[in-house]
Amino acid sequence: MEHSEPVEEFEPTGEVVRGDNGPEIIIVRSFPQSAELVWDYLTGRDDFERWYGRWKRINETTYHLETWDGKDSADAVAVEAEKPKYLHLNVKTESGRESELKVFFEPEADGGCDMEFHHQFHNDEEAIAELGPRWEFLLDRLMLVLAGDDVNSVVLDNYLPHQKEHYQL
Repeated sequence: MEHSEPVEEFEPTGEVVRGDNGPEIIIVRSFPQSAELVWDYLTGRDDFERWYGRWKRINETTYHLETWDGKDSADAVAVEAEKPKYLHLNVKTESGRESELKVFFEPEADGGCDMEFHHQFHNDEEAIAELGPRWEFLLDRLMLVLAGDDVNSVVLDNYLPHQKEHYQL
């Protein structure tokens, strides 16, 4: 998407840590909505499409995911899911990048929840600098759709390229 005026550059909120199984991006978001509702937006086909893109069920545990812009796709295998506390996916992109996504939910006393998002990389550490900002963008889109706001009020240019250095190993 081209812009005729400067785009606001959003500051990164996540971090990259080195775990026992390799580096991972960790991003935390606080939602005024319940963990159950946020969970539905991660796992429900229609809700997922509103902020991320499309998914198609391949079999009982495998899904094909495609981003909002149709530029990226991957197969995701549901390893473990405990609604609305924990979701664990193994992901393999068309280019062969393998990683794990883990999402943890913590309910808050006010009825909202904190969501801790982890993206762990197995064979493509260089992708972290690009994917950190992309996840910041996508998680902000999730927050916008849950708030009833326009997901198109943010664009990837708000995050890339200026957040890449923050996520670089």
